[in-house]
Amino acid sequence: MILSVVPFTAQPLKQQVSQAMEQVRNGKFYNGSEEPFAKAIANEPSTLLDAMIPYTKDTIAKVRLQAYDMIYLTSHKSLDQKLRQTAVQYLVYGCGDKNSGNAGRAGK
Repeated sequence: MILSVVPFTAQPLKQQVSQAMEQVRNGKFYNGSEEPFAKAIANEPSTLLDAMIPYTKDTIAKVRLQAYDMIYLTSHKSLDQKLRQTAVQYLVYGCGDKNSGNAGRAGK
C-alpha cells in the first residue's frame, strides 16, 4: 500500500484541519502561524471556527486546547461581530473544561 502525501493547501480546509488535529493527537502543537491555520485565520476565519468546534469536545485535553487556541486566533482581531460572538461563546464554554490548564487558556 502506497500513501501519498498531499500538501495542506491542495485540500479543502476541513480536511486540512482534520489532518492537523490528528498531528496534535500525536504531540504537534500549532501556534497559528503554521499551515493550515495561518491562511485560514487570515482568509477563512468562519470556516476555520466551524471546523474547530467539534474538537472542543474531544476526549484528549491537548486537542481541546488546540481548538480553543485556534478559536481565539480566528476572532481576536476580527471585525465580524457574529464571528466574535460565536468564538466568545465557545471560549466561555472552554472555561469550564475539565482540564484546568485548558480552562485557564480558554479564558485568556
